[in-house]
Amino acid sequence: MQNFNMKKILVWGGVILVFCILFYGYNSNNKLTLSKDTNTSDYSEQTNNLYKNTKYNFSVTFPDNWKRDNGETVNTVQRAISGSSTINIMVQQLNLSKPEQILSIKDLISPEEFFNSPLVEGIKKQVSDIKNIKYGELKINDEPAYWVEYYFDSQLLDYKMTQMMYFFLKGNNLYTIGLDTATSEYETIKPLFNQVVNTFVFKK
Repeated sequence: MQNFNMKKILVWGGVILVFCILFYGYNSNNKLTLSKDTNTSDYSEQTNNLYKNTKYNFSVTFPDNWKRDNGETVNTVQRAISGSSTINIMVQQLNLSKPEQILSIKDLISPEEFFNSPLVEGIKKQVSDIKNIKYGELKINDEPAYWVEYYFDSQLLDYKMTQMMYFFLKGNNLYTIGLDTATSEYETIKPLFNQVVNTFVFKK
């Protein structure tokens, strides 16, 4: 199990790194640098299934009976686990040189650039056996967001894994809400995951 968790850590870290490098490449007029935040527990409040983050000013409701913690990857603010399924919420601070020009993720990178970018190739380099990549756009708490979905054959377990990630921007922060689960359970877990995503709210 420890080796499997390490593979998931590398995948998540690689995806976020590729995504941020991608932003830098497409935005030479609005250069960004990345900052790390590992003290998320200082800003966490939990009441039953409701999780609140007072630093980034958001709340989200997790499924019943899922174990929760601060995660193992840099910038993971909360993680929920049940069996082979994990929901991650990550926040990456982007130190934008011209933040007033960036109101949403679509100001930082267009859907066309995102969907036809090195992001997919970057994910493939992190998970060489990746298959059936899908992507699209939607809104999360009225914020424009992009999503990516794919599956891969685990080299450490005897079943396929599916991952789905939503990316969106608020202020200088890149938010990622992601799910990884056994592909055989994905259609069952996906509606539950989307319920979690739909509860994500920024406090006004």
